[in-house]
Amino acid sequence: MASFNQMRPAEATERDIRSMLGPVDNEIIVAIKDTGASRDELLQANAWLEEDDYIGAMLEKPMTHRVRRVYDILRNDLDRLERYER
Repeated sequence: MASFNQMRPAEATERDIRSMLGPVDNEIIVAIKDTGASRDELLQANAWLEEDDYIGAMLEKPMTHRVRRVYDILRNDLDRLERYER
């Protein structure tokens, strides 16, 4: 029988993160890797970030704890960049 760790998708690598998000600070890479998120979880968090209709997305598929952690990292970085651009 497979163990829990063998069943869980592999964590997103630095290359995965950069290919999905484009140029990001190393601090963001480290923070995302520290969550242990998989590529799929990173994609979900990014989709939530880009979602126009928060309620609609919420009804479709709620965030898991790990997706929420990645989402918060990305949201905070986006907020920081928006403040910088003002």
